[in-house]
Amino acid sequence: IRDTWVQGWYHQVPDVIGIAWLDLDHVNRLSKESYFRVGTQYTDQRAVGSNLLTGSDFSTWNWAAYGEYGWKWLTLYGAYSTTGKGQQLRNPYTSGPIYTQQLIKSFIRAGEDAWQIGASVSADQLANGLSTFLDYTDGSGAVDPANRSALPDAYEYNVGMAWRYSEKGSIFDGFTARLRYGWAYDEMLFGKERTTNTRFEINWLIPFK
Repeated sequence: IRDTWVQGWYHQVPDVIGIAWLDLDHVNRLSKESYFRVGTQYTDQRAVGSNLLTGSDFSTWNWAAYGEYGWKWLTLYGAYSTTGKGQQLRNPYTSGPIYTQQLIKSFIRAGEDAWQIGASVSADQLANGLSTFLDYTDGSGAVDPANRSALPDAYEYNVGMAWRYSEKGSIFDGFTARLRYGWAYDEMLFGKERTTNTRFEINWLIPFK
């Protein structure tokens, strides 16, 4: 069984920013117990009109690729992302869906190349719909867009667990809770600078009929 999705959009805030985004995603089921998924994304951002966001003209882009392999209770995944040297992608206008978006860092600075590896393990034997994950993302080559000086390399670990409730016909069907903890490092000239963050997220779509 194979499925391919292509989606894209363009959004503009007059005199502030224009954003174009294109995504291609493909899933191939190898057997009842295994599958693989590949995807790629491209984002373009640029100033429009009176340049009210920064006061000057700017443009930048990001290209990213993603791969995932699932087998029974194990999922392995990885991603690569590269951003143009003109500017970093602007948040919160682009806080996803970049593959390397993490709990603390986005890895979308000007000139930054980032790669990610991770694994997720199903824990259905403890609770139906429960899973745990661990991933690592590394970013290097970033520059200050104003003077092209090198910025510190950075890397981040994320670990956590997620639980999804599934019961057709129930108002709680699709309810998801996720707990994440991340710790990130910047490779400063005289040592590493560490940042941590903990986040608990709930996603509950309530149908009104």
